[in-house]
Amino acid sequence: YDKSVWAAARAELVSAGAWAPNLPYLIDTSSPVPLTETHTIMRHLAVTRPEHQLMGRSVLETVKADQLSEVLHDCMAGLTNTTYTSWFAFAPAREKWLSSSLPNQMSLLEACCSSSAGSAESSWWAAGPNLTYADFILYEFLAQAVAFAGRAAMFGSDGAAFPHLAALMDKFEALPNVVAYVESKAFLAQPY
Repeated sequence: YDKSVWAAARAELVSAGAWAPNLPYLIDTSSPVPLTETHTIMRHLAVTRPEHQLMGRSVLETVKADQLSEVLHDCMAGLTNTTYTSWFAFAPAREKWLSSSLPNQMSLLEACCSSSAGSAESSWWAAGPNLTYADFILYEFLAQAVAFAGRAAMFGSDGAAFPHLAALMDKFEALPNVVAYVESKAFLAQPY
């Protein structure tokens, strides 16, 4: 990896009007400036691509998706802070995240998702009956946490610790477009 590649891309983003150049980024003709940050990009795509209805199909679903997105931002920050801990402090930081932060975050996310499901219907998504942009962010967090901690640490050895989250992760991975992408040459199983 050569840092000059990012320096050049960053300079290009700044010259194109990005006021917060960072990774990931998206240059989209429907936006007056390049977009950076995962949540900004996901929300932008949901808003500017109404044919996919990823903002939610009701006010309640939209509000829940937005709130879940913010909760997930905090969850991801905890995971990121742990993974970027210096090597000599990493083991205790990882243990603290696994024993305290992760169970608290998973309990909160499980409560959010199970309250959206109401009767715990397996056809429901995180914010309600329809797939929203927040489901993509939720999946990203769960996938990265599973890569870091292992599926058993996340959901319990039988998946029963957080059944809604385990079911949502499995359901997301079974989406036809996701399956096609995972089976394509473009897919990287372990980019981190």
